[in-house]
Amino acid sequence: MLYIGMIIPLIFRNHVKIPLLHLGTPIIVKLLILPFIVTIFLMFVQLPDFIKPIILIQASMPTLTLASVMFAKYAKEEEWAAIATITSTIVAMATIPFILYIGKFTIF
Repeated sequence: MLYIGMIIPLIFRNHVKIPLLHLGTPIIVKLLILPFIVTIFLMFVQLPDFIKPIILIQASMPTLTLASVMFAKYAKEEEWAAIATITSTIVAMATIPFILYIGKFTIF
């Protein structure tokens, strides 16, 4: 997160613009589609009741902050990775409770 914090001024200084489709698609897949797939999987797996919410929360977590470092090292697009990480973290504040609410009716 410290690395991402150092990149934020560069994003504002360089006026980095990323098309919404390029940013929205991975976030929707990571924060909505994958947790729904995990929810369906958990409906059919016999696990203790206290483990299912833990797995669902882990599946709903935002993009790993290490992604920004990996993008900087190998793809030279650290601004894009930082924006994706920040955006997915902000969006996850709404999607994690939503996924847990849906999970309450299906697997808990």
